[in-house]
Amino acid sequence: MRTRSISTATALAVLFSSAALSVVAAGTASAATAHVTSPGGIVADGPLKRVFVGDSSAGIVAVTDYSGAVLGSVSGVTGVSDLAVSDDGATVYAAAPQIHEIWAIDAATLDVRTRYTVSTNYGPRHVAVSGGKVWFTYGDQWDGNLGSVDPTVDPASGTDPVTLTQFPTGGTGAGIWGQGLLDTDPSQPGILAVGETGLSTDSMAVLDVSSGKPALVAYHNGDYTLNNGIGDIDLVPGGTQVLVNGKDRDAYADGKFKAAGSYPDGQLADVAPNGLIAQVNGGKVVTYKPGATLPLHTYDLGTSRTAALTWAPDLSKVFALVGSDGGNGGYSLKVLGDPALNNPTLTLNAPSTATRAKQLTVTGRISASVALPAGLKLQVTRTDLESPNGKALPAVTVRADGTYSFNDTPPAGGTVTYKATYAGDADHSAVSASDKVAVSRNATSLSLNNNGKVYSYGTDVKFTAHLGTTYKNRTVEIWANPYGGDKPNKLLKTGTV
Repeated sequence: MRTRSISTATALAVLFSSAALSVVAAGTASAATAHVTSPGGIVADGPLKRVFVGDSSAGIVAVTDYSGAVLGSVSGVTGVSDLAVSDDGATVYAAAPQIHEIWAIDAATLDVRTRYTVSTNYGPRHVAVSGGKVWFTYGDQWDGNLGSVDPTVDPASGTDPVTLTQFPTGGTGAGIWGQGLLDTDPSQPGILAVGETGLSTDSMAVLDVSSGKPALVAYHNGDYTLNNGIGDIDLVPGGTQVLVNGKDRDAYADGKFKAAGSYPDGQLADVAPNGLIAQVNGGKVVTYKPGATLPLHTYDLGTSRTAALTWAPDLSKVFALVGSDGGNGGYSLKVLGDPALNNPTLTLNAPSTATRAKQLTVTGRISASVALPAGLKLQVTRTDLESPNGKALPAVTVRADGTYSFNDTPPAGGTVTYKATYAGDADHSAVSASDKVAVSRNATSLSLNNNGKVYSYGTDVKFTAHLGTTYKNRTVEIWANPYGGDKPNKLLKTGTV
């Protein structure tokens, strides 16, 4: 299970915005919400299929299922700033810098198992699990460091499970400035990435913590050659690379880092266990295959700002904390489905107007950044007055260039909607497109013999109504208007033409 850290700058920006966050499921009817005022970490628990979200201002850790429905919360975690989950998914660890503690929370029952005291005036800020220990960063801007908690040690035993001052300074000068960002990767047990936050430089390190004592694998002393400050850092599965700020890939070897490519734009990201990238890019969340430059799946979230995101370990979803009104209107936990599938773009163009009972032509195109299967078919429906629930039309085969067209003769006038749908495949998610046509409704004639004449009560009179050319199953009614105002109009006859 990956652990996620959002930068101190991000956390402070959200804190000062005094925004409210609602945890709700995208596309569900769940009314349950957990209101918070600033994101304090997000992590997905694979074994339990739960998502944990920290509320820094309220000191709450809320838990939802994978649909986004709130299951409960833990309160009193004052200033919670980051979350991590154990490898087995049984324990969630929360950093509480305002009370200088790390909380161990039972992921199933939400009971607080242990509260570990960290002897510092600043932190712990960020937290990660690797090599059987819980690692955290602490310290002020000028004196950051790394500490750990050994969860196998009982604090009541007399042995302190918390160890401070563990960042290896050999070969790194002064070590790190500020409370560094942390990240781990399940395919690289015992490896820890550290990103400096105390200065606007690009200092970072990769540590081997498998022995319990951190050893330096690679270090880059901030000189702005790789980036201009770190707000997010991720270990890339497969080893020897980190992803910085959701965009820049930096490879490490022989103790050093060097640029190794980049993704388009991006501000922050999370990396899935198989290397897929989920990236925040302005008002969008975009997924990429490792090293690719074309998006795999794009989620347009409008102008909303995404503060943090994390993958479901099974790759089924990405969970994103999305704000509205620049964050002042609140943040919501959006559940983004099918992130590992390419989402095609489908268009459908129908004429704006058409004549009833005359043939029209509908055209469109389907495209994708991942090749679509040859000869794919689109399901087509027509919705109109005759078929208000939609009528299936013959499926249409897409041409090799992605275009398609079909002919249809609308039987009914009024607004007619044509919709094309691709059901998706092993590599692509479902997609649909529609367009409306204003189909003419011709005026017809209606005649009635003896219309408007006056007859005495009890007189037998034969009336004949004639309806001109029109649509099928029309109803004609003949009414009588009794003399005076004391009786209402009377329906004499109804007939279907």
